[in-house]
Amino acid sequence: MKKNFILFIFCILSLSLNAWELNSPNDKIIVSINKVEKKLFYNIKYEEKLVVKNSLLGIKTDFSDFSIFDNVSNYKTLQNQNVEYKMNIGKKSLRKNKFNSLELKCENKGNYIFIEFRAYNDGVTFRYNFNENKYFKVEKEFSSFNLNLAKKAWMQAYDQAMLGKPAYERAFSEVKVGTNAKKFPVSDGWCFPALFEFENNVFILLSEANLDKNYCGCKLNKNADNGYYKIEFPCKNENSGIGDVNPYIKDSNTSTPWRVLIIGSIQNIFESTLIDDCSSPFDKKRFGSTEWIKSGRSTWDWAANLRTGNFKKQKKMIDKAYEMGWEYCLVDANWNKWNKNNAFPLIKELCEYGKSKNVGVLLWYNSGGKHNKISEQPKDRMLDSIIRKQEMKAISELGVKGIKVDFFQSDKQLRINQYIDILEDALDYKLLVNFHGCTIPRGWQRTYPNLMTMEAVKGGEWYGFSYTGGPNAMQNLYYCYTRNVIGSMDFTPVVLEKYMQAAGPTYSHALAQAVIFESGIQHFAGSITKENRGYIPIFKKYPEVKLFLQNVNTAWDKSIFIDGHPSSHIVVARENKEKWFCAGMNGKRFIKNININFSFLPKGNFQAIIIKDSISKKEFSIEKIEVDKNSSLNIYMAPQGGFSILFIKK
Repeated sequence: MKKNFILFIFCILSLSLNAWELNSPNDKIIVSINKVEKKLFYNIKYEEKLVVKNSLLGIKTDFSDFSIFDNVSNYKTLQNQNVEYKMNIGKKSLRKNKFNSLELKCENKGNYIFIEFRAYNDGVTFRYNFNENKYFKVEKEFSSFNLNLAKKAWMQAYDQAMLGKPAYERAFSEVKVGTNAKKFPVSDGWCFPALFEFENNVFILLSEANLDKNYCGCKLNKNADNGYYKIEFPCKNENSGIGDVNPYIKDSNTSTPWRVLIIGSIQNIFESTLIDDCSSPFDKKRFGSTEWIKSGRSTWDWAANLRTGNFKKQKKMIDKAYEMGWEYCLVDANWNKWNKNNAFPLIKELCEYGKSKNVGVLLWYNSGGKHNKISEQPKDRMLDSIIRKQEMKAISELGVKGIKVDFFQSDKQLRINQYIDILEDALDYKLLVNFHGCTIPRGWQRTYPNLMTMEAVKGGEWYGFSYTGGPNAMQNLYYCYTRNVIGSMDFTPVVLEKYMQAAGPTYSHALAQAVIFESGIQHFAGSITKENRGYIPIFKKYPEVKLFLQNVNTAWDKSIFIDGHPSSHIVVARENKEKWFCAGMNGKRFIKNININFSFLPKGNFQAIIIKDSISKKEFSIEKIEVDKNSSLNIYMAPQGGFSILFIKK
């Protein structure tokens, strides 16, 4: 009996020595890590319900296999760590979060790494920390996410390498958990972010954050049998086959990107800033003040015409930006061909003209490189460090306020380095940055606050491409709960054109995007200079639409999720400097009636200018009522419709 009791105690101690637990500060999330036959697995519970189970941890380098461990011990724990910072752009200006952390020292044959977990109030992050003073290769990452308890998922297939791809510009789809990505043509895995729904209205959004020059961008495996998803590196033939697939770590005491699981209700998912919260803060000592960084709205003639207008056309676009009270005018591809390939004198004149009207000029660039077969110009001015700095210095002196850099076509480490080099150099020359044909946000907007927005979305410009067409209403809805959660999204919204109607959304649905889709610079994609199409005839018939677009903000102090679900609709409210907006989008092909409680408003009386669906997709219905925080409103959304509300303080 005594011998059996001792054996029992030994077993209990052995289990406790090989198991660790971490709770979130609010105790809603519990992470447990277990060592089983030299391997590490983690589980996650949310509100006492298991959501992630028996998911493998580990990473293999060229000097040791850290998926097998001889010994694992608790190296460090931290409790109630506060995260608080401010952002110039995004869904909230003041960010606050809390986390508890656990760091395990994991040894194999005399070598060791640290695996660090953080449990935030709205999710879990983990990464691998190295303590090496040598250059080494990461051969494989074993991080996995066993999500077979989920009911369904919303995911985006990862493009096979080809001209202009991968670029994260496929539509998201609602899929069964474990669906093989090969179901979608010319795909090679699943993209981040990926959204999963569980019982009791619990959701998990997977993504990654704090990616730096020591790693590549990652994706999920295409064949996720039984909902077991694994981290994968980029495809070999990306970037025209140039560059290594495997990351090489050159900095001592470095870490992999955070693997991020945002967890909670769909409101928690939409409102979360966890991708930024766990990313490195801006280095003010290195780069100086950020007072020059201004969010704003922009005219953009390329989208309406699928080409860049000449110098005179851009002056008209500046005039229209001034009329609307917008802050920027984007001059897109091939501007360098002006004036017989001597465009800088005209760019200087354009900047001076814009300055007289308080409108900043933004310039387009091709990211360049031998791998890049896209012919649009200027090209090869953003790749080589010396040439890039010379170009940035020159355009900054001309008065240019920012750059749009396009066509990256890979998440390999050398392309990730180019993104970061562009951001750092642009900070030195006080230039805003917009990436297109690009990867997804990975927390860079906190580290580099001059990054105003990124595309990585099948957006408004696609409505002009007759061979593909733009996203339908449901696809637009999916972005609210996936892509736009992780960072600013340059969807280029509010296309009020006939060719958009073929995709299904109503004009009210399109207008609502100005509030629902968050972007540090919002490039409005409709024609604004032609009398017979686009914005001008709409503004003449519905001056309230013009008033709305003149007032709408692009950086928000507050963002509040009111109602919705990824499979049906969304209603949100946003506020900037005491100016409030509310908007909704219906993804379904049938009518949706919503009751909105205005309790989010501050004290006082407001005039609510309500712009909503009418009988025709291309018509609006306007209503003006007086409301306060105790008011509520029943509002109708047409099939694939929407609404927008501007609140004016009385």
